Amino acid sequence: MGLDPDRTLSLSEAAGRIGVSGNHLEKIAQDLVRAGVVESVRGRSGGVRRTAGSLDTTVGDVVRSVASLTLVECFDPTNDTCRLSPPCRLNKVLDAALDAFLATLDEVTVAELCARPTKLRRLLA
Repeated sequence: MGLDPDRTLSLSEAAGRIGVSGNHLEKIAQDLVRAGVVESVRGRSGGVRRTAGSLDTTVGDVVRSVASLTLVECFDPTNDTCRLSPPCRLNKVLDAALDAFLATLDEVTVAELCARPTKLRRLLA
């Protein structure tokens, strides 16, 4: 979608081009629709297309919308049954690492990823 912003892309075509399962891509697309990064288009020429503001979206926001960031059970206090949680210091290290990872992704927008598409365009043609 970054290569052709005005085009509605069918999920089956996209899955074939990038070599992933159609079901997997459909789940990701649903998450991206909920996040407002793409919109779903129904009908014969249906699929997904970028939303107007999607280029300003950070890569961090995209990752947050499609990936579970609960690296370890104790990140979710409502489901934490680990007996080691109270004295454990590893969770703080992992939490800091996750924060650093997301901070790095927050520095890059979708527009920046789409800025020089020539090589990617050739690969996906």
